[in-house]
Amino acid sequence: MSITTHVQALTTALNAIDNHLASMLDHGVTPDQYKAIEPDLIALEHTINHHATIAAQTTALAERTNAAQSIGSTHLIDYLTTTFGLSKARAHHRINLAHSLYPIPKPNSGSGNGGNGGNPDGGPDGGDSGDDDSGDDDPDPEPDKPEDGKPDSDKPRRPRISAEKHAIITDELARLNPNTTPSAEELRNQALSQAIWRTPEDLRTWLRHQVTTANKNNPNPITAMKRRYLSVGKPDADNMVRISGLVPAATAALITANTAPLTKRGNLVDLPAAEDMRTRGQRHADALHHIMEIYNHGIVTPARGGTASIIISMTTDDLDEINHANSSGESLLNNLYPTNTGYSLNLAEIMNLIAAKYDFAVLLDGETGQPLNVNRMQRSANLTQRIALFASELVCSAPNCDRPQLECEVHHLDPWMRGGLTNLVNLTHQCFNHHPRNDDSRSGVNGKGFMDRDPATGRVGHYPVGGEGPVFNRSAAADRSGGAWARRKHHGPPPTPPDPPDPPGPEPDPGDEGRLF
Repeated sequence: MSITTHVQALTTALNAIDNHLASMLDHGVTPDQYKAIEPDLIALEHTINHHATIAAQTTALAERTNAAQSIGSTHLIDYLTTTFGLSKARAHHRINLAHSLYPIPKPNSGSGNGGNGGNPDGGPDGGDSGDDDSGDDDPDPEPDKPEDGKPDSDKPRRPRISAEKHAIITDELARLNPNTTPSAEELRNQALSQAIWRTPEDLRTWLRHQVTTANKNNPNPITAMKRRYLSVGKPDADNMVRISGLVPAATAALITANTAPLTKRGNLVDLPAAEDMRTRGQRHADALHHIMEIYNHGIVTPARGGTASIIISMTTDDLDEINHANSSGESLLNNLYPTNTGYSLNLAEIMNLIAAKYDFAVLLDGETGQPLNVNRMQRSANLTQRIALFASELVCSAPNCDRPQLECEVHHLDPWMRGGLTNLVNLTHQCFNHHPRNDDSRSGVNGKGFMDRDPATGRVGHYPVGGEGPVFNRSAAADRSGGAWARRKHHGPPPTPPDPPDPPGPEPDPGDEGRLF
């Protein structure tokens, strides 16, 4: 049965509600007018709670039908981010929720509780949801085959709770050890009942206490170790980066033991201890930076050429401008230059940075943004070629990707196995996610496209199945590469990308504006 009619009706109704509320905001609203529509808004909020379950159902359907192949990928998260426009974090949540509410049945099992609750695409914390061994003894609350003869439409459905509460339940149950009592499935059903009346904050507190109690009765250090992770964020407006993570106590002990001798007042600065006004947190940050410098020098591990190098990309035009003032008389010392790490540095930071034995500042032609070609008859790109590629592209060349060079592999546009040479005109950066999505045969197998160099511009782009293309990487990170900077300066800004297609469903009738339905 098609759901087209329902989707169209819902789209029309939501557009009408949007127009009605926008009109009230534009023309002013009184307390009495808001009070009159408040019951409808509350009912609407409860109705929208359907979306959490529908989103999980959609994700489960997409996974079971291998929908990711339609975009040339084998990863469900790629399908969700590309087709539905979700962030990776939200896509991870939907995958976890789908595995929790609609687990794939185990072979030769009628219980349907075989899902592991985890994320096959790899979540931010890389952990499980704790459902691996917990559902075998519990009947599925919504079995695939009715046992009482009642149609599925007459069976009781799960409580309608918000996506936020579903995410809290999934996140907290991810900390549950296997084989606990109560099991993950039992705790989930309890939490769904509690979520009907508890606030999100109270629900998290209640469920965390239940998980903590269950884990104490069945401790599992190995499961706890799976939760370890370290995350390095994106630079903020001041070019500062937040670091967060969860590490075992042994790792924390090593960090403390190695940083403690360096965090005393006066250490690492040319000041007497009494004059060192750094905070404790600042001293620890300086200690970490110092330890990383020692590692890069090869004192901790033997240095190898090109290992742990920081590559800085700038053009000949940059050098011409560095020693001059701009029109307002301000120094250019605060200009930021991209590096292969994904973080940009100003000239002061570059000069003060003492990194590995081999660091590189690559100069690109000011007009074309292209590095010097290096021809080598070998399968793997050499260090010089990788440096030149970084300077020109900065990040993965796949559309909308911002993975830095350190998370990329070198891809042959014309495959090596078919005679493609390892020279710069035939190379591009592809991250570990996008590299396997290239179809070297260019036959469209599994919906995969391919990367190639646009003959008109010389820029690498993606040619999707269907003959369209090339599609260039227009991400903010790619836009900061040396090649993009040179193209803008000498050829003007790139053309504006086409507007995204309109959402499905009919446009609202102009005569219906101001009416809810």
